Amino acid sequence: MHIVEVAYYAGTSSQPQQPRYPWRGFMIDSGRSPNSLSKMKRIVRICSQLGLNFCVFREGDDELCAVRYRTNRLGSEDPYALTMDQVEEFVDYADSYGVKVVPEIESLGHSTAKGRYYPDIVSGGFEHPYEGIGVHVRKSHLAPADPRSYELLESIYEEWFQIIRSPLVHLGLDEVRLPVEQQAEHLEGLLELVDRVATRHNKQITPIVWADAPKTPVKWRDRVIRCLWAYGDDKMRVGYQNPYLIKQGLRELSEAGCTEKVFMAAGSGSGHTPYSKTDYEHAFLNLAEWAMWGKDKPNFIGLLAVQWSGNMLDDWLPDFACAADYGWNPPSEIPPFEEQMARVREKLMQIEDAANPDPAEVDPPAWDGIWLKDGKWFEDIIARR
Repeated sequence: MHIVEVAYYAGTSSQPQQPRYPWRGFMIDSGRSPNSLSKMKRIVRICSQLGLNFCVFREGDDELCAVRYRTNRLGSEDPYALTMDQVEEFVDYADSYGVKVVPEIESLGHSTAKGRYYPDIVSGGFEHPYEGIGVHVRKSHLAPADPRSYELLESIYEEWFQIIRSPLVHLGLDEVRLPVEQQAEHLEGLLELVDRVATRHNKQITPIVWADAPKTPVKWRDRVIRCLWAYGDDKMRVGYQNPYLIKQGLRELSEAGCTEKVFMAAGSGSGHTPYSKTDYEHAFLNLAEWAMWGKDKPNFIGLLAVQWSGNMLDDWLPDFACAADYGWNPPSEIPPFEEQMARVREKLMQIEDAANPDPAEVDPPAWDGIWLKDGKWFEDIIARR
């Protein structure tokens, strides 16, 4: 285990000895753009020094399958997919820095890339044009409650459950374009499957689902973590005035006495054009609002800075640093942006991996499964059929 001095900083002189949120995380979206093992290790070193303690690793989306599994065909056509040996190396490396890797395994929606390998169980979605590139299909889904879908997912869970160092596994389940009754049946089947696979490995897994998934079945309600999400680019702020958060169950999850555990996903959203990450001012505002919202709610246990679409993780480091700050000590009011940004930049400049990254640990830029050149779309990472 590396001895990492948590370089915590905040805007007040009186700091708590313990963080308000025991789970303080960041995301790596390899389901949309490749991230090399060497670069991810560097990002882990940075985030460990910031005081973050878990990393959601998105292993698939509509664009890419980021892992080449041993027991199924996923990732076998992608030369940039990590092997399971590399995944295990990353899990162990992050753990040595006090960062738990939490796989996000899209278990219903965001499954177009799975359909390139298993077309008989993936359908739906819509076409999205990329100028000069062609059309990608987005937001397709696995066949819900289909034994073949469960067989594929079981093979993925089997490989991950052998190597993870924490009980947390994210099942996705957001933005699914299917009737809620079908989604609910599928969710219950998934939770049963997770328990069966976990039992074989003598583990008890704590599933995470995005909060727009169907309600958690009663049997699992005290075990499943609901992850609320709204980002800095949303028109509506965090609170009961936000109708989408009301649909996610914000009111019920925020009630006194609620025992369902909650994570808050915050920071920068992104569009489907290069470098369309939300600006830092709105991302910081969103992170502060979430940290303040859950501050006095004991079932709110985690703050997650999301990262979507592109692989330029250094662009997201200010978000991650801000999440570390607010996750440890939520502000009592919205901090002035310029003051907070100055603290963030000062902290990052003190970390060599952030201030002067090794060029060998910085990847060629990509966005939405497409390599970029001069800031524009250049070439599909995977040839489209």
